[in-house]
Amino acid sequence: MRICLAQLNPTVGDIDANAQLVLDAARRAVNAGADLVVFPEQVISGYPAEDLWLKPHFVDRCVHALEQLVPQLPGTCIVGYPEPAPARADGLVHNAAAVIAHGAVVGTYRKQLLPNYAVFDEHRWFAPGTEPLVVHVATTTGDSVPVGVTICEDAWVHDGPVVQAAKSGARVVVNLSASPWRIGRALDREQVVRDRATEADVWVALCNQVAGQDELVFDGHSLVAAPDGTLVARGMQFQEDLVFADVAGDAPVAAAATEPIPDVDAEAWEGLRLGLRDYVHKNGFSSVVLGLSGGIDSALVLALAVDALGADAVEAVTMPSRFSSDGTRGDAHAQAEVLGVRMHELPIEPLVEAFEQSLAAEFTGREPDVTEENLQARIRGTLLMALSNKFGHLVLATGNKSEYSVGYATLY
Repeated sequence: MRICLAQLNPTVGDIDANAQLVLDAARRAVNAGADLVVFPEQVISGYPAEDLWLKPHFVDRCVHALEQLVPQLPGTCIVGYPEPAPARADGLVHNAAAVIAHGAVVGTYRKQLLPNYAVFDEHRWFAPGTEPLVVHVATTTGDSVPVGVTICEDAWVHDGPVVQAAKSGARVVVNLSASPWRIGRALDREQVVRDRATEADVWVALCNQVAGQDELVFDGHSLVAAPDGTLVARGMQFQEDLVFADVAGDAPVAAAATEPIPDVDAEAWEGLRLGLRDYVHKNGFSSVVLGLSGGIDSALVLALAVDALGADAVEAVTMPSRFSSDGTRGDAHAQAEVLGVRMHELPIEPLVEAFEQSLAAEFTGREPDVTEENLQARIRGTLLMALSNKFGHLVLATGNKSEYSVGYATLY
């Protein structure tokens, strides 16, 4: 059986666009020979849709979009969506996966293990499923392969739903996933997929979404492992990808030829790049603005913004005061020039003097301290927000978490 893991980049709440992504990917995958196409967890709604899942009209729209897809999807497809649970009085829905073949839904799986830790709050939105699902998927060779369906957390526990599906007859277990990224998480995910495959003696295929959504980044990196734990396919990190693998056959198992996880610095950069790009675009912005001091923090943010969005979408502003040296001012202009970014210079000294004059009587007898430093930062923030309001740019902060953790930055 030829399987395709369609790791897509859905947008939370953009139901029609997400459905079109599914249809387009399914057609490309089947045209390339796929017998089964697997999509990420909650691909119709986007993940995490959070309290949108508690709104009946939103869930109804997701269901309607799925119903519109059913007669159009080729081959056999497994699609994640929120399924109403009308028997429940608490308004929760199921985190579900519809198995679609020949213009009909031939099975529905409901996620059994709902994470409620770290960034997850699924007990708030979902009701757990209780039963495994194994469906027979027809192949182009005329065979039929029993496939078990699981969703994300179901695959992260020992002796859980993957083993349950294997005991119910599955030779292949697929996992629809929305697994957030952090440094090292990709290697954890690879180990989990290997462990479940060897534990249950089945092929395991995990399809993870690739997206930036608010403070979360999802890195794709979809995986297929053979029953002996060999990774036979590995999707791209931080990019949409169609990942193909031939599974449940008699041919010898060969290790994946795709590249392993990049080094930590490269992985961190790509994760930040995806998170920034998707946050900007999915929130309807076409450009960003940032303060450029000539120091390393704002230089790094500038380089990241240009890499993620392109130089034409980035505006830099240097706002020197009497404490700014010629060196830092020159560095700021040089950084913008090297990256091809439009540069604005707005001196803040007259504004600082106006603030200090207004406060002079109140501050009589007190030595200058962090108060005066914060005035400069707040003036710069006010100017950046004015440019944002007038021209529609999103303001990028240039502080770093080390500074925030010890109070060496002005948050507001």
